[in-house]
Amino acid sequence: MLRDAWLAPLTLQPSTLSTDPQTHTAGLRSSDRGFLSLSIGDYLRLLRWTARQGVGGKKVPAGLARTLTALGIDASMWRDLVWHWKQYFGRSSCVRRPESMRADAARTKHHWHRGQASASTCFV
Repeated sequence: MLRDAWLAPLTLQPSTLSTDPQTHTAGLRSSDRGFLSLSIGDYLRLLRWTARQGVGGKKVPAGLARTLTALGIDASMWRDLVWHWKQYFGRSSCVRRPESMRADAARTKHHWHRGQASASTCFV
């Protein structure tokens, strides 16, 4: 058995809704559903590029910018969002798109979540 067999797959299949259950039947993990609409190759390219951007100033390459935009993330904010995470979300208990944060706040009978206003600058 592989050591990482308990981990869910990365890629959410395009034909699968994010709310569709995909129960794992072999007993190693709870779900076979991925969690990102991103291929492993695109994920690794984004991860490598981001890791090299400790110092600001570089624009996100066009291919990665398209990937981020498809995920609903403002490409011009990506580096800043990753390297200054605390500035945007601090001690937030909820990190999502602004409309999801609003809905979750309402569901938990709050007016807002900490970081909700900052999140609106990061997502398209």
